[in-house]
Amino acid sequence: MNIITGRTGSPHVTSQQQRDINSAIFGAGNCVLNVGLCLKAERVDTNTIRVFDGQVSVQGCIASIEANEYEDITIANGSIGKQRYDLIAAHYTKQPLENDYVESVELRVIRGAEIDNGAMLPISPQINDSLSIRNGAIEYDFPIYQVHIAELDIKSVTPLFDIANYDTGWQDVKFSQFFKNSSEETTLQYRKIGKMVEIRGEITPTKDLSFSASVSYDICSIPLDCSPGKAINTLCQGTSISQWMLTVGKNGVLKMSRLRQGNDYRNLLLQNWATLHIMYFID
Repeated sequence: MNIITGRTGSPHVTSQQQRDINSAIFGAGNCVLNVGLCLKAERVDTNTIRVFDGQVSVQGCIASIEANEYEDITIANGSIGKQRYDLIAAHYTKQPLENDYVESVELRVIRGAEIDNGAMLPISPQINDSLSIRNGAIEYDFPIYQVHIAELDIKSVTPLFDIANYDTGWQDVKFSQFFKNSSEETTLQYRKIGKMVEIRGEITPTKDLSFSASVSYDICSIPLDCSPGKAINTLCQGTSISQWMLTVGKNGVLKMSRLRQGNDYRNLLLQNWATLHIMYFID
């Protein structure tokens, strides 16, 4: 066993040892760290995308654009009547140097294939995400943005990364026509910390609602990046001893169904309330 965080009298900490520590903290995959502007990207002109400061973890390998700095990425022109997807990737390389090696991470563009304009969208360039730096891969790409080029212009720049341990803070939901908050003290809100989402609050209907085995009502919606990979169902408490089914859909819509007291379905009246609290991890 080799000591890492200790004094030995000579240099002894390797880049892979540090990557292993980072992977234990941020996950063994890829992410952007919650630092600075988190590598925010914006279109500068028809050929340029500017990536602002932040840090990226590529299988635990940390690289950065320093505070208050940025990098401009050049995107090749498209063709009239054509469209394509390019990727902006954090590209890791390991290169031999005498009896040793050097490592680096840089932003690069991976160009996609052009197709005709039309209803069908292009296909992003394929990335070999099975390569492992820990097991000796000499290069690896972590795609951070997908760029849609339509003819001679950049149409969109879409982030592909998660922000490690990112905390949205408590956010208000977007209610449907059927519900509202029951009071200012019990506001229905959601919060995302990393890959964990919590939703909590108390609601009341905007009109009398009737329930049966086949009836459900939309409560509200939350952003897609806070939505589960598949629908989640859980029981929640209503007025008195009533219970109801909460469904959190993969489309971000929360639904109420099966409001019952014992074996009997019941109505949710204007003066009634319903509490809900759920925590889950997104894929």
